[in-house]
Amino acid sequence: MAREMVSHLPQAEAPPSVPVKFNKDGDEKKSNWRVPPEKLEALVGAAALTHPRVTFYEVAGSRVTTERLQELQVTVRDIARTHGFPQPMSKAAVSDFDREVALLLYRRMDILTADAADERVWSFLSLVLLPDVALWRYPNPEHRSDYERLIGRPRNVFRRLWWRTHVLGTAVTARIGEDQAVNIVERPRAFGDPRVARYVAQRLLDAIDASPGVKVDALFRDSAKRLLRLFTFVGASALSDDELVDLVDEVIDHSVRFLRAAEEAKSMEEATGRKEAKSKKGAKDGEEPEMDQHAESLPEELGEQLRDVDSSDTQAPIPPLQPEPSEPAPVQEPHRSESLFDLEADTATAASPSPVAPSEFSISTSPPSTRVVDEPSDEPTGGLLGAIRRRVRGRGR
Repeated sequence: MAREMVSHLPQAEAPPSVPVKFNKDGDEKKSNWRVPPEKLEALVGAAALTHPRVTFYEVAGSRVTTERLQELQVTVRDIARTHGFPQPMSKAAVSDFDREVALLLYRRMDILTADAADERVWSFLSLVLLPDVALWRYPNPEHRSDYERLIGRPRNVFRRLWWRTHVLGTAVTARIGEDQAVNIVERPRAFGDPRVARYVAQRLLDAIDASPGVKVDALFRDSAKRLLRLFTFVGASALSDDELVDLVDEVIDHSVRFLRAAEEAKSMEEATGRKEAKSKKGAKDGEEPEMDQHAESLPEELGEQLRDVDSSDTQAPIPPLQPEPSEPAPVQEPHRSESLFDLEADTATAASPSPVAPSEFSISTSPPSTRVVDEPSDEPTGGLLGAIRRRVRGRGR
């Protein structure tokens, strides 16, 4: 039934003064399409306070009256007209309209979360009670019957505002904008707990006030991504208040420092680009940079100095440099460590081969070994353990 009602709503049209744009698939972009003001005014008269297919809970203690519905209808329309209805809404007015309507719905409707989770409640508001305001806020440029902004799904024009206020609280909702709220409210896996969502949003708003050079949307987006990755393996709902404060503050501080560094790097890059562009423009106009002119004058100055040196008779000849006799470096004995466990130098020295390859005619000057070749040894003679045993045996002597 809701989809059928959406299909009967007026269609959005392209503004006549805006040039046509196309996306990467070659289709015409319709993001700037709006419903003509005269059609929205006609839709005001088609709105109603009831519908033949309206139902109520059989066990409901009370039912909403037509007087309360009419009061809500009039108040929302007054807010819309304050922000330009039925003319197209400016980008600056979007956030203000959403904040005011969100607070109004949450305070005036006085419903339970079970009612707020029912699609039929929000389909009634956007298609029966306030279709003119709903279509003004989201014109449905593709004219889809399943447009989720008009039917009662989670992204419904009024449903998302009520749930935003319920999750973030009235104080945060009064300050936060549309794009900032989306980064938190539409990520229930990380911010499904209202306690977590409220503190993150409040802490981000405080960080914006303390960091005027940081962009609001960039900080919300970067911090939300960091927390989303972190809360994948950290149960935010299981953290105490102090643990949550420490964790969120650390993540947001990292985001602030990262964005500041990125802005500084961008500014330096732009300054370098402007300097290079100015240099190229000067070279194109025939102007040489100061460094190049100075470099061209250097050889002439050096030539004059050399001519003055050649013409001088009092200049004593400089004797040629004689190489100093080199003395052989003293032979140092290998240092032996006194520590039982500092065996790296001894082991490396014992294991390193001789720098001179032995000749087949060389004569050995070492005394013959007294150990019998075929006699097995019960002590290791090589490796780290052998070096330790040799060190201990030497100290015993």
